[in-house]
Amino acid sequence: MKYIIPILVALLFLSCGSSNRTIGDVKQPTDCTAEGKKQFVYEVMHDSYLWADETPVLSEQNISAHKDEEALLKTLKHPKDRFSHIMTIEDHDDFFEAGISIGFGFDPIYMMGDNNTTMFITPVLVYPDSPADKVGLKRGDMIASIDGIKIFDFYNSEILHKKYFIEDEDNLTMKLQLVDTRELTISKKEYDIKTVLHRSIIAQNGIKTGYLVFQSFIGTSQKELEESFKYFKEQGITELVLDLRYNGGGYVYIANYLSSLIGGNRVEGTIFNQMQFNQKYSQYNEVEYFGKAPEHALNLSRVFIITTKYSCSASELVINAFRASSNSVDVIQVGSSTCGKPYGMIGSEFCEKIILPVQFGSVNGDGVGDFVDGLAPMCQSSDDITKNFGDQSEDSLSTALFYIQNSRCKTISRSFKAYKTKDVLTGFRKMYGIY
Repeated sequence: MKYIIPILVALLFLSCGSSNRTIGDVKQPTDCTAEGKKQFVYEVMHDSYLWADETPVLSEQNISAHKDEEALLKTLKHPKDRFSHIMTIEDHDDFFEAGISIGFGFDPIYMMGDNNTTMFITPVLVYPDSPADKVGLKRGDMIASIDGIKIFDFYNSEILHKKYFIEDEDNLTMKLQLVDTRELTISKKEYDIKTVLHRSIIAQNGIKTGYLVFQSFIGTSQKELEESFKYFKEQGITELVLDLRYNGGGYVYIANYLSSLIGGNRVEGTIFNQMQFNQKYSQYNEVEYFGKAPEHALNLSRVFIITTKYSCSASELVINAFRASSNSVDVIQVGSSTCGKPYGMIGSEFCEKIILPVQFGSVNGDGVGDFVDGLAPMCQSSDDITKNFGDQSEDSLSTALFYIQNSRCKTISRSFKAYKTKDVLTGFRKMYGIY
C-alpha cells in the first residue's frame, strides 16, 4: 500500500498522491461489465470492510442476481452501517477537492402547514453565491408551488419528485411561487461551494460571541475558516457558537484545523483522533495529533456547538476529540443528538466510480468512539427552520446565548410553531445538503 495520510469524508481516508485510492488486496476490475463491477464490490466488502468477517457469503449465482453493484452493496452492509456508498469519481472530486457543484444551491425539506391542509418546501440552508442565493431565496422561505404545481403533488408523485429532486437533469429551470407572493425563477448552474454559510458577532452584556455556521469539511474550507477566525480574533470575541447542525462531514485534516483554530495552544500536541482498522489491516492503525496552533487560533477554554441528526462524522469528530480528558477545551453541545458515525472510509476506484465502504473506526484520546446512537447534547433545543441563521430568537442559537449569560441550559420550551417536516433529498445529497 502507498503511504497514506488521514483525511476524511465523514471520516474519509484517501491514499496520498495517487489516483488509485485503495487499501487492501483487491485489484480493480479488468472488465467493467455489470458482473465485473459486482464481483469487485463483493471482494472489497470481504477484504478491507470494517466488518469483513461478518459480511454475508454469497454464491456466484446470488451475486449475479442483484440488479447492480449498488443493490449488492445494500445486501452486504452490516446492520450498523448506514454510510457505505458508491458514487462517481467526478462527483466525489468536484465536491470534496474542487469545491464545486452543479445545482440550485439550497437544501430543501417538505413542511406541512396548518391543519395538515397545505404543504410547502422550504430551504433549511442556502449556499452563498449559488443560483438560489442570487435570486434571493433564503432559509425559512416557504415555496407554495414549483412551475405551477402544488407541493402536495410533488410529495405524492414519485415521477415529479424524481424529476426535480433526484435526477441530474442539466439546465433545469424552476419557477417558484412563494407564500409571501414573490415569484423566483432559478436555473441549475455550476457554483463554488462556500462552506461558511454565515458569520456574525453577537454582543450581549459586555460579552462578544462569534457565531459561525459551517457546512462540510472540504478542501476549500481551510481558507474560509482562516478568514473567519482572523475576523473573530480582530473583533476580540471571548465565546464561540459553532453551528454544525447540517454538516455531514468531510476531511479529517480540516476537522483538525478547525479544532486547532478553536483550542489553539490548549490542545496543541495532544491526541486528536485514533483510527482502528479490521484485524487484517491493523498495521495501518494510526494516532493523529492536534497540530501547531494556527496564526489566528482563539485559544478558547470552551466552545458551544449546535448539532442535529444531520451532524455527522467530521462534525462528531471535533466534538469527540475535545471531550477527551487530555484536552482543556469544554464542549457545550446544544440541539439534538448527532447522526452517530464513528467510522471512516478510504475508498477504492473502479470503472469511473468509487466505492466508499466503512473501513475503520475512530476514537478519541481516551479510546472513546462507539457513539452509533449519536452524541447527545448538554442543552436540548429545536431547529427552528422558519428563522434564518443569526436570528437570536432561533431556538438553538437562543439556547447557546442563554447559557453564555446564565451558565446553565434554559428550560425547554417551544417559542415557535412546530411543523411536521420530511427530507426531500436522500443519500449523499442529504448528508451534504447539496441540491
